[in-house]
Amino acid sequence: AIAQHCQGGMHGEISRMHEEMSLAAKIQKDFMPRGAIEAEGFEFAVLHQPTGYVSGDMHCVRKIDENHVGVLVADAVGHGVPAALLTMIIARSVQSAPTHVLSDPSAMLDRLNTDLMAAQSGATRFVTAIYATVEISTRTVRVAGAGHPPPLLISRDGVHRVETDGPLLGVFDDATFGVTELSLSPGQTLLVYTDGFETCFPRDGADAREIRLPTTTYVEHFARLCDPESASSLEEAMAELRGMLLEQAGSLHQADDVTALAIAARDAEPVRHAA
Repeated sequence: AIAQHCQGGMHGEISRMHEEMSLAAKIQKDFMPRGAIEAEGFEFAVLHQPTGYVSGDMHCVRKIDENHVGVLVADAVGHGVPAALLTMIIARSVQSAPTHVLSDPSAMLDRLNTDLMAAQSGATRFVTAIYATVEISTRTVRVAGAGHPPPLLISRDGVHRVETDGPLLGVFDDATFGVTELSLSPGQTLLVYTDGFETCFPRDGADAREIRLPTTTYVEHFARLCDPESASSLEEAMAELRGMLLEQAGSLHQADDVTALAIAARDAEPVRHAA
Protein backbone atom coordinates (compact mmCIF):
# COMPACT_ATOMS: atom_id res chain seq x y z
CA ALA A 1 0.00 0.00 0.00
CA ILE A 2 2.86 2.36 0.85
CA ALA A 3 4.60 1.53 -2.43
CA GLN A 4 1.40 2.12 -4.42
CA HIS A 5 0.81 5.40 -2.62
CA CYS A 6 4.37 6.58 -3.37
CA GLN A 7 4.10 5.47 -6.99
CA GLY A 8 0.82 7.33 -7.41
CA GLY A 9 2.32 10.46 -5.89
CA MET A 10 5.35 10.30 -8.18
CA HIS A 11 3.15 9.77 -11.22
CA GLY A 12 1.06 12.81 -10.29
CA GLU A 13 4.14 14.96 -9.75
CA ILE A 14 5.69 13.90 -13.06
CA SER A 15 2.42 14.63 -14.86
CA ARG A 16 2.27 18.08 -13.27
CA MET A 17 5.86 18.83 -14.29
CA HIS A 18 5.11 17.63 -17.82
CA GLU A 19 2.11 19.96 -18.07
CA GLU A 20 4.10 22.91 -16.73
CA MET A 21 7.00 22.33 -19.11
CA SER A 22 4.64 21.88 -22.04
CA LEU A 23 3.02 25.21 -21.18
CA ALA A 24 6.46 26.85 -20.86
CA ALA A 25 7.40 25.51 -24.30
CA LYS A 26 4.18 26.93 -25.78
CA ILE A 27 4.79 30.34 -24.21
CA GLN A 28 8.36 30.42 -25.53
CA LYS A 29 7.16 29.37 -28.97
CA ASP A 30 4.70 32.27 -28.96
CA PHE A 31 7.66 34.64 -28.59
CA MET A 32 9.31 33.17 -31.68
CA PRO A 33 8.44 34.69 -35.08
CA ARG A 34 5.65 33.07 -37.03
CA GLY A 35 4.23 33.40 -40.51
CA ALA A 36 6.02 34.85 -43.52
CA ILE A 37 7.12 38.26 -44.75
CA GLU A 38 7.73 39.71 -48.20
CA ALA A 39 11.23 40.78 -49.25
CA GLU A 40 12.05 41.24 -52.90
CA GLY A 41 15.05 39.18 -53.93
CA PHE A 42 15.59 37.39 -50.61
CA GLU A 43 14.61 34.09 -49.03
CA PHE A 44 14.90 33.09 -45.37
CA ALA A 45 14.60 29.71 -43.65
CA VAL A 46 15.15 28.51 -40.09
CA LEU A 47 15.98 25.26 -38.34
CA HIS A 48 15.34 25.33 -34.57
CA GLN A 49 15.96 22.13 -32.61
CA PRO A 50 15.78 22.31 -28.77
CA THR A 51 17.25 19.61 -26.54
CA GLY A 52 14.06 19.41 -24.49
CA TYR A 53 10.82 21.25 -23.82
CA VAL A 54 12.33 24.74 -23.89
CA SER A 55 15.40 26.19 -25.54
CA GLY A 56 18.25 28.58 -24.78
CA ASP A 57 18.35 29.48 -28.48
CA MET A 58 16.14 32.06 -30.08
CA HIS A 59 15.79 33.62 -33.50
CA CYS A 60 13.89 36.54 -34.93
CA VAL A 61 13.27 37.81 -38.47
CA ARG A 62 11.25 41.00 -38.68
CA LYS A 63 10.62 43.74 -41.18
CA ILE A 64 11.91 47.05 -39.84
CA ASP A 65 10.53 49.17 -42.68
CA GLU A 66 9.83 48.76 -46.39
CA ASN A 67 13.55 48.54 -47.21
CA HIS A 68 15.09 46.79 -44.20
CA VAL A 69 14.81 43.42 -42.46
CA GLY A 70 16.36 42.69 -39.07
CA VAL A 71 17.68 39.22 -38.18
CA LEU A 72 18.69 37.98 -34.73
CA VAL A 73 20.10 34.63 -33.61
CA ALA A 74 20.96 34.35 -29.90
CA ASP A 75 22.20 31.56 -27.65
CA ALA A 76 21.91 31.77 -23.86
CA VAL A 77 24.51 29.88 -21.83
CA GLY A 78 23.39 26.33 -21.01
CA HIS A 79 19.99 24.98 -21.90
CA GLY A 80 16.67 24.18 -20.25
CA VAL A 81 14.61 26.54 -18.11
CA PRO A 82 17.38 28.95 -16.91
CA ALA A 83 18.55 29.55 -20.48
CA ALA A 84 14.97 29.82 -21.75
CA LEU A 85 14.23 32.59 -19.24
CA LEU A 86 17.11 34.61 -20.69
CA THR A 87 15.60 34.30 -24.16
CA MET A 88 12.44 35.95 -22.80
CA ILE A 89 14.50 39.00 -21.82
CA ILE A 90 16.01 39.10 -25.30
CA ALA A 91 12.64 38.72 -27.01
CA ARG A 92 11.11 41.52 -24.94
CA SER A 93 14.08 43.79 -25.67
CA VAL A 94 13.81 43.24 -29.43
CA GLN A 95 10.04 43.67 -29.50
CA SER A 96 10.21 47.01 -27.68
CA ALA A 97 13.22 48.41 -29.57
CA PRO A 98 12.59 51.59 -31.59
CA THR A 99 13.17 51.61 -35.34
CA HIS A 100 16.46 53.53 -35.21
CA VAL A 101 17.89 50.85 -32.87
CA LEU A 102 16.58 47.95 -34.95
CA SER A 103 18.24 49.52 -37.99
CA ASP A 104 21.69 49.64 -36.35
CA PRO A 105 23.29 46.24 -35.47
CA SER A 106 25.72 47.83 -33.01
CA ALA A 107 22.95 49.73 -31.21
CA MET A 108 20.74 46.63 -31.07
CA LEU A 109 23.43 44.53 -29.39
CA ASP A 110 24.19 47.40 -27.02
CA ARG A 111 20.51 47.48 -26.04
CA LEU A 112 20.44 43.72 -25.46
CA ASN A 113 23.60 43.96 -23.34
CA THR A 114 22.13 46.75 -21.22
CA ASP A 115 18.88 44.86 -20.63
CA LEU A 116 20.69 41.64 -19.72
CA MET A 117 23.01 43.47 -17.33
CA ALA A 118 19.99 45.06 -15.63
CA ALA A 119 18.34 41.65 -15.24
CA GLN A 120 21.34 40.01 -13.55
CA SER A 121 20.76 39.01 -9.93
CA GLY A 122 24.06 37.80 -8.58
CA ALA A 123 25.52 35.07 -10.78
CA THR A 124 26.47 36.26 -14.26
CA ARG A 125 24.71 34.47 -17.09
CA PHE A 126 25.79 35.41 -20.55
CA VAL A 127 24.40 35.26 -24.07
CA THR A 128 26.04 35.12 -27.48
CA ALA A 129 24.28 36.69 -30.45
CA ILE A 130 24.42 37.81 -34.06
CA TYR A 131 22.25 40.69 -35.20
CA ALA A 132 22.15 41.70 -38.86
CA THR A 133 20.18 44.11 -41.01
CA VAL A 134 19.41 43.47 -44.67
CA GLU A 135 18.92 46.48 -46.93
CA ILE A 136 16.67 45.14 -49.68
CA SER A 137 17.32 47.76 -52.37
CA THR A 138 21.13 47.52 -52.26
CA ARG A 139 21.46 43.92 -50.96
CA THR A 140 23.74 45.25 -48.24
CA VAL A 141 23.98 43.21 -45.04
CA ARG A 142 25.41 44.78 -41.86
CA VAL A 143 26.42 42.26 -39.19
CA ALA A 144 27.39 42.68 -35.52
CA GLY A 145 28.30 39.83 -33.19
CA ALA A 146 28.61 39.20 -29.47
CA GLY A 147 30.91 36.24 -28.80
CA HIS A 148 28.96 34.17 -31.32
CA PRO A 149 30.22 31.69 -33.95
CA PRO A 150 30.96 33.69 -37.11
CA PRO A 151 28.27 33.49 -39.80
CA LEU A 152 29.15 31.59 -42.96
CA LEU A 153 29.00 33.19 -46.41
CA ILE A 154 28.30 30.34 -48.83
CA SER A 155 28.77 30.88 -52.57
CA ARG A 156 30.20 29.23 -55.67
CA ASP A 157 33.63 30.26 -54.42
CA GLY A 158 33.29 28.20 -51.26
CA VAL A 159 32.59 29.00 -47.60
CA HIS A 160 33.97 32.12 -45.90
CA ARG A 161 33.58 33.09 -42.25
CA VAL A 162 32.25 36.58 -41.50
CA GLU A 163 34.21 37.55 -38.39
CA THR A 164 32.75 39.82 -35.72
CA ASP A 165 34.53 41.35 -32.73
CA GLY A 166 31.94 41.97 -30.00
CA PRO A 167 32.16 40.44 -26.49
CA LEU A 168 29.54 38.30 -24.75
CA LEU A 169 26.25 39.93 -23.79
CA GLY A 170 25.48 40.38 -20.11
CA VAL A 171 29.09 40.53 -18.90
CA PHE A 172 30.59 43.98 -19.56
CA ASP A 173 28.82 47.31 -18.97
CA ASP A 174 31.07 49.16 -21.41
CA ALA A 175 30.97 46.60 -24.23
CA THR A 176 31.12 47.90 -27.80
CA PHE A 177 30.12 46.00 -30.93
CA GLY A 178 31.72 46.58 -34.31
CA VAL A 179 29.80 46.19 -37.56
CA THR A 180 30.91 44.22 -40.62
CA GLU A 181 29.32 45.15 -43.94
CA LEU A 182 28.98 42.89 -46.96
CA SER A 183 26.99 42.67 -50.16
CA LEU A 184 24.86 39.57 -50.66
CA SER A 185 24.61 38.86 -54.38
CA PRO A 186 22.23 36.41 -56.09
CA GLY A 187 23.64 32.93 -55.61
CA GLN A 188 25.05 33.68 -52.16
CA THR A 189 23.71 32.53 -48.79
CA LEU A 190 24.54 33.90 -45.34
CA LEU A 191 24.10 31.25 -42.65
CA VAL A 192 23.88 32.24 -38.98
CA TYR A 193 23.95 29.35 -36.51
CA THR A 194 24.44 28.55 -32.84
CA ASP A 195 27.07 26.28 -31.36
CA GLY A 196 26.09 22.65 -30.83
CA PHE A 197 26.39 21.61 -34.47
CA GLU A 198 30.04 20.70 -33.92
CA THR A 199 28.98 17.64 -31.91
CA CYS A 200 26.03 16.67 -34.11
CA PHE A 201 27.93 15.11 -37.00
CA PRO A 202 30.83 12.83 -35.99
CA ARG A 203 33.50 11.85 -38.49
CA ASP A 204 33.01 8.66 -40.48
CA GLY A 205 34.22 5.66 -38.54
CA ALA A 206 34.13 7.40 -35.16
CA ASP A 207 34.03 4.98 -32.22
CA ALA A 208 31.93 5.29 -29.06
CA ARG A 209 34.50 7.60 -27.45
CA GLU A 210 34.95 9.84 -30.48
CA ILE A 211 31.29 10.14 -31.46
CA ARG A 212 30.73 13.22 -29.24
CA LEU A 213 34.02 14.97 -30.03
CA PRO A 214 33.68 18.32 -31.85
CA THR A 215 34.19 18.29 -35.60
CA THR A 216 33.81 20.73 -38.50
CA THR A 217 31.74 18.26 -40.53
CA TYR A 218 28.68 20.46 -40.09
CA VAL A 219 30.26 23.12 -42.33
CA GLU A 220 30.37 20.65 -45.20
CA HIS A 221 26.69 19.84 -44.69
CA PHE A 222 25.79 23.55 -44.54
CA ALA A 223 27.72 24.23 -47.75
CA ARG A 224 26.08 21.34 -49.62
CA LEU A 225 22.55 22.10 -48.48
CA CYS A 226 22.83 25.84 -49.19
CA ASP A 227 24.68 25.37 -52.48
CA PRO A 228 23.52 28.11 -54.88
CA GLU A 229 23.57 25.54 -57.71
CA SER A 230 20.96 23.45 -55.89
CA ALA A 231 17.40 23.53 -57.20
CA SER A 232 16.05 23.06 -53.66
CA SER A 233 14.59 25.96 -51.70
CA LEU A 234 16.02 26.98 -48.35
CA GLU A 235 12.98 25.49 -46.64
CA GLU A 236 13.74 22.14 -48.25
CA ALA A 237 17.39 22.44 -47.26
CA MET A 238 16.49 23.09 -43.61
CA ALA A 239 14.04 20.18 -43.66
CA GLU A 240 16.80 17.90 -44.96
CA LEU A 241 19.18 19.17 -42.27
CA ARG A 242 16.57 18.41 -39.61
CA GLY A 243 16.24 14.88 -40.97
CA MET A 244 20.02 14.44 -40.84
CA LEU A 245 20.06 15.53 -37.20
CA LEU A 246 17.36 13.03 -36.30
CA GLU A 247 19.31 10.23 -37.97
CA GLN A 248 22.39 10.78 -35.84
CA ALA A 249 23.25 8.42 -32.99
CA GLY A 250 22.16 9.96 -29.70
CA SER A 251 19.75 12.41 -31.33
CA LEU A 252 17.16 11.68 -28.62
CA HIS A 253 19.63 13.10 -26.10
CA GLN A 254 20.99 16.02 -28.10
CA ALA A 255 23.90 17.70 -26.29
CA ASP A 256 22.79 21.28 -26.97
CA ASP A 257 20.07 23.35 -28.60
CA VAL A 258 20.85 24.09 -32.24
CA THR A 259 19.53 26.82 -34.52
CA ALA A 260 20.46 27.68 -38.11
CA LEU A 261 19.04 30.67 -39.99
CA ALA A 262 19.81 31.07 -43.69
CA ILE A 263 19.49 34.24 -45.77
CA ALA A 264 19.73 33.72 -49.52
CA ALA A 265 19.87 36.37 -52.21
CA ARG A 266 17.75 35.49 -55.22
CA ASP A 267 17.01 37.10 -58.55
CA ALA A 268 14.94 40.23 -58.06
CA GLU A 269 11.38 38.97 -57.66
CA PRO A 270 9.04 38.84 -54.66
CA VAL A 271 9.70 35.74 -52.59
CA ARG A 272 7.71 34.53 -49.60
CA HIS A 273 9.87 33.07 -46.90
CA ALA A 274 9.44 31.66 -43.44
CA ALA A 275 10.46 33.82 -40.52
